[in-house]
Amino acid sequence: MKVFLKIGGMSCTSCSTKIENKIIKINGVEKAQINFSNGTLFLDFDESIVSYEHIIGQVELLGYSARKVSNSFYEIQNEKDKELKKLKSNFWISLILGLPVIIYSAAKLFSLPMLFIPIQLVAFIQLVLATIVILINSNIYVSGFKKILNGDPNMDSLIEIGTFAAYFYSLAVAVLIWFYPTVSTGPLYFESAIMILIFISLGKYLEFSAKEKTNNAIKDIIELQPQEANLITPDGKKVVAIANIKKNDIVFISPGERIPVDGVVIDGISAVDEKVITGESIPLDKIVGSNVIGGTINLTGSLTIKTTNAGEDSILAKIIKVMEEASSSKAPIQLLADRAAYYFVPAVVSIALIASLFWFFAGMNIVFILTIFVSILIVACPCTLGLATPTAVIMGIGLGAKNGILIKSGKALEAASKINFVVFDKTGTLTKGEPEIIDYSTSVISENDFIQIIGSLEDMSEHSLAVPNVKKMTDLKIRPIRVDDFKALVGKGIEGTIKGKKYLFGSYSLMKENNFDLHEFSEQLESLGNRGATVMFLSSDEKVLGCVGIKDVIRSEAKEVVSFLKSKKIKIGMITGDNKLSALAIGKDVGIDFIYSQILPHEKAEIIKQIQKDGYNVAMIGDGINDAPALIQSDLGIVMASGSDISIEAGEAVLMKNDLKKLLTLFDLGKYSVFKIKQNLFWAFFYNALGILVAGGVFYYITGWLLSPAVAAAAMALSSFSVVCNSLSMKYYKGN
Repeated sequence: MKVFLKIGGMSCTSCSTKIENKIIKINGVEKAQINFSNGTLFLDFDESIVSYEHIIGQVELLGYSARKVSNSFYEIQNEKDKELKKLKSNFWISLILGLPVIIYSAAKLFSLPMLFIPIQLVAFIQLVLATIVILINSNIYVSGFKKILNGDPNMDSLIEIGTFAAYFYSLAVAVLIWFYPTVSTGPLYFESAIMILIFISLGKYLEFSAKEKTNNAIKDIIELQPQEANLITPDGKKVVAIANIKKNDIVFISPGERIPVDGVVIDGISAVDEKVITGESIPLDKIVGSNVIGGTINLTGSLTIKTTNAGEDSILAKIIKVMEEASSSKAPIQLLADRAAYYFVPAVVSIALIASLFWFFAGMNIVFILTIFVSILIVACPCTLGLATPTAVIMGIGLGAKNGILIKSGKALEAASKINFVVFDKTGTLTKGEPEIIDYSTSVISENDFIQIIGSLEDMSEHSLAVPNVKKMTDLKIRPIRVDDFKALVGKGIEGTIKGKKYLFGSYSLMKENNFDLHEFSEQLESLGNRGATVMFLSSDEKVLGCVGIKDVIRSEAKEVVSFLKSKKIKIGMITGDNKLSALAIGKDVGIDFIYSQILPHEKAEIIKQIQKDGYNVAMIGDGINDAPALIQSDLGIVMASGSDISIEAGEAVLMKNDLKKLLTLFDLGKYSVFKIKQNLFWAFFYNALGILVAGGVFYYITGWLLSPAVAAAAMALSSFSVVCNSLSMKYYKGN
């Protein structure tokens, strides 16, 4: 069972890592992945072993709230909008209340002229304003306190310890000022606590707002689906909510409207723009019998369709579901950041204590030591680490969608960056999966008569090889003629009577069984066979009239794609269940070095496993059910959109346009996304390391630098925001 839980109380990825580590150990839980930006926990578990209520209970024991949501995106979006408004409100109220304190402190620091205010009144005003600002941001303190009680301090715990240290120290000084005015006291630090909370609230608002932008790819796809449809009923046309459309309903689409559901055209002719789903830039003509996809745009004519998929079964809904699950997934590179964040908080508290003790024994006063302690706690908050990977992953997945590639996980993105061995399936992958006539020969009758007889006979057949012959006749605008006494000869061919004359059309063995001499066609038979074509003969009475070579034609872009991959030192292989001669012909045409033919489905997976044992990172590209085991075994399973539902489920990336050039885009996008992740991680570690060194006073004796708590808060907020912005810059990616 797959469900989403809304998790409350998380402040950084150290929280999410703790929850994941706890839940994944529960018997029956197959997968537990938190999408920190959405605040959701994606669960895949066996409900016969464990219930989601039990899982919720375990989350709550850790000090977080949890509840089930029926649809992770739709149900949570309103809550996220409210949360964004609350964060914005918290910042502005904190800023307005804190400005008087900040202005007074700045004026005093720079010896600016100001009104004389008794120090007792200053202490009172600052205490009141600081207390209100703390109460406004009380969620930070509630979260931080819970984690301390659980022995599991987090980012909020650091903020809580730091601001409370400044607040209560200042409170003690204020008490001395009020009741013992003759006693010399240190400075007040209320402005530090206030400024820390102002910068933290600003950072949280900007961070949350920026993270929301990284989810725009999912929002854009959701908005593709109309909310209403024109349902045709016995009483006429009726506008109904899209949720009420069911399979086999009849729906009318006017020109210019988005197609509301997946379906098949039962009336009308039009052109449909499918770019948003498949990446296809040219509108496709739709006639009776054509399939249409919900979310695409009907351009020129009216269409009446019969619904094939509606609701959660539609292609659009499946894409949204995959993207939501993908945004919760983690690339292996993220595990480093997660482990670091998990141990980061206790490490930072330890460093702050050690640094404070060092300066205590160095003879520094309490104000200096307090500054060191608070600044280290604030500047080293691990939120930057937590944002480094997921923001880049979500942007990478969104870029894939815009380029006609459905990427199911962060793992797939990272795997795409490391591929050095690509294995293709043949039929439907390297080839179109649609046989065509590549050559034909006749010397007894005219070519038009030859094609007309073949096409008319095949028009009666249901065999897949009949299609290219009928198509050839149609393309030449030749009308079919009447066929009598038609008979299918299973595994061999067909026979029928045209104008009183009996014809046979079929394989070499059919001709030999009927004692036809094929000697004069030996050259064509050898030539077409070497090209991997299936050769079929037409005979009448006692003579063979001609032959036809039918072949599953190689995709036009296949050779270019293979050549490019080889130029990048990537090895290329092909695995097929087809015969050796056909496989060798295709492999030779495309330029493939490693060819495995007549391979059974389970053997495909074994071949992939062996290549992996040889030290390669393998990508498998296929489209059929028989490719599913190999797709799962490979490091990156890639599926053509025309593939079966099972193969699409097994693959980790789907080429929505059925264009192999998108494979190059996928690999390039993987490298680009991983580069951005590494860039983010570098800056995250750099910011934290440099911040801790400066805040700890390492450069104090050399430069006099000492980071104040307020500046530390600003630096922490800026570091998080800059990492998110770096991920957002990925939207300018142009592709391969």
